[in-house]
This record gives sequence, structure tokens and C-alpha cells, in this order.
Amino acid sequence: MKKVLGLIALLVIAGFFFLGDDKKEEVEFTEIEKEVETKTIEKHDHSHDHGKAKLKVKSPIVKKPNQEKAIVPPFKPKDENEESLAKLSTTFAEVFEEKKDSKSLRESLRNLNLRPTVNINSNPYTGSMNIVRTKDTLPGTRYVHAQYMADENGNETLQHLSFEYRPGPQAFQRATEAIKSEFKIKGDPIHSKGDFVSFKLDEHYIIWLKRMGENDLKDDPFNAYTKNDAGTIRVAIELEIHGDETDTHVYPDGN
Repeated sequence: MKKVLGLIALLVIAGFFFLGDDKKEEVEFTEIEKEVETKTIEKHDHSHDHGKAKLKVKSPIVKKPNQEKAIVPPFKPKDENEESLAKLSTTFAEVFEEKKDSKSLRESLRNLNLRPTVNINSNPYTGSMNIVRTKDTLPGTRYVHAQYMADENGNETLQHLSFEYRPGPQAFQRATEAIKSEFKIKGDPIHSKGDFVSFKLDEHYIIWLKRMGENDLKDDPFNAYTKNDAGTIRVAIELEIHGDETDTHVYPDGN
């Protein structure tokens, strides 16, 4: 009888022992579940569990810079002369982008109160050339000049379009900034050498700026100059007919 009671007691003790292990495993498994669950929500909630610090994780927000504004900042005129510079730059950009003919160009110039005129030169060898000039100017600018080649049907091709901006310590830099802004030029110049810079507008046209020296002002067939005009900035759009040559460009006389 004592042996039977001793066996029963042993079985009871063993049962408690195994049940205790099961409960212990259950508790440990529950703690693991809680830990996994806690880690799952760590990115959204900052909490403290069992004295352990939980870090709040946030996905970084990467803001992409506005490349166009970074490369082509808007031109903000500082005075009356620069306002004129901006107006002519804008007008020239519209003429180029909208492929306006000489009639439409004259209308744009009339809107600026510049009183445009047109002179038609023609010969049997080169065809007809329509030359647009203005009688009036905007402050700080002058000598608006356009040349359109016309075929036998009267269809025109822009050959040259230019204006001049008054000389000054920052005139070349400011004129370049205005042109890059209004024409939305993002790339580097195709040529940049001293007082001359040029940019490609498309597969056919370039735009260039040059700070004119005394030699550049001599014997001009259209414009009158004095020595005091040295440093004048000429801005011109024209057909790219000289390839990669850096020191040649067409002036308003078409040479």
C-alpha cells in the first residue's frame, strides 16, 4: 500500500513538473509573440516595454530639387534699363518659339510702341530679304534688327534677329542671365570666350551675346557708333551657318 501511495505521489509530482514546463514555454512563447508584435509597430509607435526603450523609425522624405528653377532662375529686373532688356528678351523668345514671320514680328514690336518698319531687298540670285527695323527704342536698348529670307512663294525663313543693350559693369552678365531665363536655356554654352558666348537653341539656330569693342563698331552699314559705344552688348539669334568656328558670326549686314 505504501508503495502504491508513493508511486501515485511520484506521478503527481511529475505531472506538476511537466505542467510547469508547459506553462513556462507558453509564457515564453507569449513574450516572443509580444516582442515580434511590438517590433512590427515600432515604426508607428514610440513605447516602452519591460523597461526596454523602443526607437521610433520614420521613413525619410526625400525632396527632389526643382531642376528647372535651379538651372534657369527667373530674371528680375533691377531698374528701367533691365526692364527693357527683359521685354525684348521675352519678345525675341516668343518670335523664335512661335516661328513668327516678319509681319507677326512687326505686330509684336508695335505692342512695345517701337514703330517698326520693313525694307524689302531682292535680286535674281539671292531672292528676297525682308529687313525689319524700329524707329523708337526702349530705355537702355536700341537697334532692333531682323532679316527674313523669302522664297518665290513668299514663305519666310528667319536669318537674323538682334538688338543692343547699353554698356555697363554688369551689362554682359545681366544680358546673359536675361536671355537664359527667357529662352529657358538649361545647358552649357557651345562657345564661351572672353566677351562672347553662344548657346544652341535647336538644330538650326543659335543665340549669342557679344560685348562689342571699337573694332566691332567700325563701318557698320546699318548702325551709327562712336567710341563711347564700346562695351555695347549685342544679342542675336541666327542660323548656324559657321559650324564649330568660334570667332565668326553673322552681323546684321548678313556677311
